[in-house]
Amino acid sequence: MTNKPKVILVTGTSRGIGKASADKLTQQGHIVYGCSRYQEGLTDRHLQLDVTDYEACLAAINRIVSVEGRIDAIVNNVGYHLMGASEETSIEEIRDQFEVNFFGSLNVIKAATSHLVNQRSGHIINITSLPARVALPFMSAYCASKYALEGYSRSLRAELLPFGVYVANVVPGAVDVGTTDYSVKVTATPSGIFEPLRRDITEVVRTGQHEDVTSVTELVDTIANIMSNPTPAFTNLLGKAANEFIYADKYLPEESVEAMIRSFIGLPETI
Repeated sequence: MTNKPKVILVTGTSRGIGKASADKLTQQGHIVYGCSRYQEGLTDRHLQLDVTDYEACLAAINRIVSVEGRIDAIVNNVGYHLMGASEETSIEEIRDQFEVNFFGSLNVIKAATSHLVNQRSGHIINITSLPARVALPFMSAYCASKYALEGYSRSLRAELLPFGVYVANVVPGAVDVGTTDYSVKVTATPSGIFEPLRRDITEVVRTGQHEDVTSVTELVDTIANIMSNPTPAFTNLLGKAANEFIYADKYLPEESVEAMIRSFIGLPETI
């Protein structure tokens, strides 16, 4: 690498997008720390960390800074995708979804922000998804948690720009990691009337059966480009679907967007 390697924390690196991102960023010459909740596979740069525990996040960031002398970027990847109609999803499940997807990212952000501000440089990068911008059916809890992170991050970006710290969201429609997506979970309190629709839609989400799928390489290249860009954009869309839906949501009537959503997800207009 011609540029100075970045010291990066990527959350959720035991498998999937997180592991692939950490591996590729390491191959590019960066100093990459990963983390997961589990003890297996721990190394000096793969930490055991539950992102829902703020004190643990603070300790992890401080450990990295004490070893490397700085932290240049955090990549918030940890999250899971709760599938279920609003009617069949329990309040407890919705709270858990927020604890991981929103507060998990928030804990890492708050643990790292003071270091980044004091350095007057750095990046906070969130791997969100299309449902952070366009609400899809049978994902109400997931969408709400990602919308919350989107709003928080937009405000945070404005606060940190004067200090040379950039907040950026990577927004893919779907990412091909080469395996079934085990981060997709189904409500534990199903309702029979919604079962056929939820089952079919869940299978599409879990197996990535979309016509438009982003490669992990493209996603990691986007992360690397954000970190090398002196003034990166806040929203970084990946894939045809993400671009089309964001454009439609901005310029087309609501009924047109709703029709696009039904077609994309395979939802019938009537039952």
